[in-house]
Amino acid sequence: MYSLDKNFIIKINQIENDNYIFIGQKLKLTNDISNNLNKQDKNIPKYHKILDGENLTDISNKYGLKINDLINLNNLDNPDNIEVGANLLLINPSENIEQTIPAIPKMPNKDLLDRKQYGPLTVESTKLEIVGGRKTLKVINKNNTKLILSLKCDTKKIDVRKKGRKWKGWMPVKEKFEERLMNDFC
Repeated sequence: MYSLDKNFIIKINQIENDNYIFIGQKLKLTNDISNNLNKQDKNIPKYHKILDGENLTDISNKYGLKINDLINLNNLDNPDNIEVGANLLLINPSENIEQTIPAIPKMPNKDLLDRKQYGPLTVESTKLEIVGGRKTLKVINKNNTKLILSLKCDTKKIDVRKKGRKWKGWMPVKEKFEERLMNDFC
């Protein structure tokens, strides 16, 4: 599940019989030798460019970091689905005075102006896109989670999902902001 070698787990948990583990047993998944971000070797770069075939376990082991620290630092919704070529932040800029990485990604002013607020949602798309036969919009909710909305304009129904996840199921429009969405994009 975590792409870790069985013998590594046996060793760090000091398991005598690998056939005897039980439900609810807590197992260590890292060898906690001072794995805290920013307390590691100063030679660690700010970013790691994800290569084909790499996963978070490979990257965390390469730099001696905890997987959960990488997930939290990079706000990864789906840690099992990382993009090849993307830059993964390795050092928390807010805790390291030497770092000057902006907390908010820079984007052209036009993109900021095109974004519209609908209740708890900020719409990133400027128009409906057809994906898999569905009319979709890219949105961000109030928790800063990226979502995909699907609109059925003729029956006034909405479906939602996170990237890489299944659709929740069609629901009729109920809220005022949902009606505004339908009116603006259908």
